[in-house]
Amino acid sequence: MKATFAADWSHQNQSAIPNTDTLAIPNALFSGIYNLCISTPVARLNSLSMQNGADLAYIGSFDPLFPIIFNANQTTNIFNTTNGLCGPRANNSGVPYPGGAALGGAGYIGGPPGPMNAASPGYTGSPNPRIYWNRAATDTGNIDTTYSTAPSFAKYDAFGGSITLDSDVTQGLHFKSITGYRQTKWNIGIDLDGTPESIQEVTDTQHQFQVSEELQLSGKLLENKLDYVSGLYFFHEAGYVHDFVPFEGILYIYDAANDVDTKTYGAFIHADYRLMDAIGFTFGGRYTWDRKTFTGGQEDLNGFSYKFLGCNPPNAVLNPVPFGPPGGIPNPAGLPCAVFVGFPDPAQPLRYFPPGELSQNYNIFTPTVGAQYHISPDVMAYLNWSKGFKAGGWSTRLSLPIANGNDVAFKPEYSKTVELGLKSEWLDRRLLANAAVFYTNYDGIQLNVQTGASPV
Repeated sequence: MKATFAADWSHQNQSAIPNTDTLAIPNALFSGIYNLCISTPVARLNSLSMQNGADLAYIGSFDPLFPIIFNANQTTNIFNTTNGLCGPRANNSGVPYPGGAALGGAGYIGGPPGPMNAASPGYTGSPNPRIYWNRAATDTGNIDTTYSTAPSFAKYDAFGGSITLDSDVTQGLHFKSITGYRQTKWNIGIDLDGTPESIQEVTDTQHQFQVSEELQLSGKLLENKLDYVSGLYFFHEAGYVHDFVPFEGILYIYDAANDVDTKTYGAFIHADYRLMDAIGFTFGGRYTWDRKTFTGGQEDLNGFSYKFLGCNPPNAVLNPVPFGPPGGIPNPAGLPCAVFVGFPDPAQPLRYFPPGELSQNYNIFTPTVGAQYHISPDVMAYLNWSKGFKAGGWSTRLSLPIANGNDVAFKPEYSKTVELGLKSEWLDRRLLANAAVFYTNYDGIQLNVQTGASPV
């Protein structure tokens, strides 16, 4: 019996990491609302009705060339400073609204001289700087500095170890056990906007551990023409991530605490058979059973959805719907705002995910077959076919509440690959030359797509 022990530990503690952001956020919705709130007198915010028929109100955006347009046909002033978009916010400490100060009039100086509407779309008002995020606004002239004011740091600890046991059971049978454990802790904070404003400041905490066990039996059969390895595999992973991201003057606060747990069981075999000196074959397969569970806890601490739809606070009764096509939409009396906006749990009216644990289970067989032709002792041509997969999961960054967690679930990705290649050694093994071509066909491919403010 032979035993091998291995262990590692890494530690990182960095602060004030320089960052330069060269791209602007394409969605100007939050910046437009922020600009209107801070640059409009409180009295006007509280009297703004936006009910002038087909009139369209322009709100200043990141770039004046791309103004934000709101439908004017609504019956509620969603910008008021009492419980509207320009009202009390959450704060950077994670306290839900109305824990922070009102946004309306916070940076008001002077004010616009005329109306902001379809007839007068230009924004010529307050000399107080609005959010206007582009290269000119963030460039300090030094690539290693920014105007950011929020703390930037990265703290990382990871440690793990493994124990490998090797033993010859008989002359032609070998046993191996590989046991592993790993744990990581990660905390980061970074100000991504490059300005003194609270446009996008991210903090993230993650903790993950995993344990695995693999048992192998390997050996030779059929007068040493067949080499094989077979085994069983177990893997368990658990962890959580907590993201805290305030957007655009804390109009929207993304606060997400997500938990995940994965258990995997597998059985596999791989064999190489040398039919004759020049010809060999490969075959094998793996059967995998996966079970994943996920609990999504994402919230918008500032209740942006309620304020934007003019239905606030969450337990208020809505009748009729205040935001919609001309004339409004009739609505059953007594419908709470939380139900109207679509939040799935009345007991947690800021939580986007439905309560409870989500799960995925799948059993997958992934085979492989191949053939080799040894042109000479130093040159081999081969052809392989194999099937693989990548596990499924859930999207954890929502822009709106969902009623069913399966709406953001994605299933496993499958692939089938054919590879044709040549491996060779030349000049008394001083030169190694390999070449290969392959074709892969994907089924259910997993891609990251930006939809609105959220990647899915």
